[in-house]
Amino acid sequence: MSTMFHELGHISHNRLNDFNYSFVAHSKYGESWATGVEYAYMKSVFPEYEYTYYSSEGDSWMYKHVVQGMLKNGFTLQEIQHGFNAAASSGWDGWHKAMKDNVINQWTDRSEEEKAEMREIVDIIFNNPVDVTLDLRDIVEAEYESIGLNQLVRLRLNEDARKLSSKSSNLLSIEGWEIADSDGVSVPHQYTDNSLFVYFTRPGRKKIRLTANVFGGERVYEKELNVDSQDIVERPADPIVGREEVFKLRQTLTDAGVEVKKWASGDNKTELLSFPSNVPNGRFRFTEKGERTVKVTVYYPTLRGTVEYEIKTLVRDPESDEIFYILNPPELFAYDTTYRAMYGVVGEKITGIERIECDHCHYLFYLYFDDSWSFDRNSGVLSFSIPKHGTYLDYCLTIFYTVESSDDVREARLFVSNYR
Repeated sequence: MSTMFHELGHISHNRLNDFNYSFVAHSKYGESWATGVEYAYMKSVFPEYEYTYYSSEGDSWMYKHVVQGMLKNGFTLQEIQHGFNAAASSGWDGWHKAMKDNVINQWTDRSEEEKAEMREIVDIIFNNPVDVTLDLRDIVEAEYESIGLNQLVRLRLNEDARKLSSKSSNLLSIEGWEIADSDGVSVPHQYTDNSLFVYFTRPGRKKIRLTANVFGGERVYEKELNVDSQDIVERPADPIVGREEVFKLRQTLTDAGVEVKKWASGDNKTELLSFPSNVPNGRFRFTEKGERTVKVTVYYPTLRGTVEYEIKTLVRDPESDEIFYILNPPELFAYDTTYRAMYGVVGEKITGIERIECDHCHYLFYLYFDDSWSFDRNSGVLSFSIPKHGTYLDYCLTIFYTVESSDDVREARLFVSNYR
């Protein structure tokens, strides 16, 4: 069947006169076109089909893969034939030129930058007519396109690029990976294919850049990942001082073969209750309110190794009579620190903060504070800053807030010091 499609490709030369037909059909120019037609139609019938190199000694120089390369880089077979026919009297070099000048110049839906990139790709294809059988616009694959917080993901060359790289490092080699976002954490591994293993600690769209040497020139590729707000560890919704709280690895990861190797406490106010410590669910008790830390070591089959995470969680004290309390008291003379205060009334949900006043305090702090605070309704956490100055002071914040059970604006006071 492949031979039939190949010969049908030659029939398309019928627009040429007898002399040109014979010249084209038995040249690198004509045989490469027919080889491309063979590939395109075989691929449409058998999606797994891949063209194998022509092996007849003495003739292999004619059967090039430029059509296959151009198809993989976004050209249509009609566009490729248009360039082929436009170069009927000038052969291989004319076909090369026609693809750049005639075909690409007619595009109206591409920017000049995109057109310039495609001209560069056409040059690479015609200068390396056997080896460019991959999409040069994107050579990076990610294990997952969408991941959760702290979820490890592997990035590497895609299958076509790996084949080319294994053939010769002169054709394609990795120069380096770059994580564009500061919350990305790279994990060491033992692979020899220059994979990148990374996880992210904040949600959002994340960019990974790969710099590679491709056919003698440096090219930069970007891969975007979507990181949602769901953590790999399910944590208790409202952890309370003195109560047993359960943390566990998400079921989707467990189903994928990811395993917990060890749970551990991350501070002296956190007590591990699970024994042995490698059970899927980690049980803990917290002895003091505030931000507490749970540690978990997780094994990933794709990594063939483990990653240790620190899971931060906010713990409340049901016996506390404070309406707001500071979660992260500062070290001595700590300036320009973002403070966090927790709403501490058990069984009542705060819905918003109307305003905050800073009474009888440093004048500069009053001006600075007015625009610097923020409130997270989901967690009930108020964040604010104390500006830099030459002494330490006590501050009294008056917080005007509302709760779910009432429309009335309530008032609470919070005393803050910029020293411990």
